[in-house]
Amino acid sequence: MQEPSVRRPRDVEQIDIHFDPAQYTAFPHLIRLDGDELLIAFRQAPRRQQGIRHTHMRSVITVMRSYDLGRTWDADNATQLAAGGGQEFAPIRLGGGGIGGALAWHHVAPEHEGPRAGIERGYAGEYPFASTGPLWARSDNLGFTWPPDQVSRMGEQGMPCGAPIRTHDGALLCPVYTYQDDAKARGSVLYRSTDDGVTWSQPIVMAVDPAVGEFC
Repeated sequence: MQEPSVRRPRDVEQIDIHFDPAQYTAFPHLIRLDGDELLIAFRQAPRRQQGIRHTHMRSVITVMRSYDLGRTWDADNATQLAAGGGQEFAPIRLGGGGIGGALAWHHVAPEHEGPRAGIERGYAGEYPFASTGPLWARSDNLGFTWPPDQVSRMGEQGMPCGAPIRTHDGALLCPVYTYQDDAKARGSVLYRSTDDGVTWSQPIVMAVDPAVGEFC
């Protein structure tokens, strides 16, 4: 069997956007603003000696921009949102200065404080955590600030699992995965907004785990 070979694409520049050996960074999402300006959002959390954990009390969403199509990044002036359990944030340009995005955010507690925090659920090896439900966050000044009162819930259960998209008629669609209390996958649903994320439809079922049955 022939060994696979790897070839570097022509005319591609590889840029180190951000690296910190003490930090775990993941789940990047990138959008283009006006001209050569880019906006990237990614998760940042402390790295632990015994391995990476998916949850952490100091996990945040970092938002950083480039003014030259990604050749350099303004890390010194990055902003943050969803402190204390931010998992993933997928933004979309709404027009004008508006930027919205699907926000996955956990309640997270120290290992020995789960019962007092009222958080019992989680995976083996993780901190106690619980979902806040699928969230929508909005900035009205091109992502420089993210007011807490502009974070709202799209639905009661689940986590956003991809970037929102805009349809030909201007509506926003956002996919969300849902799960049972034992943290097993349950199904995939879609939320729809016709007012740039101010309000959202009831979940539109796309797929259901046949072992679970009807989504409710």
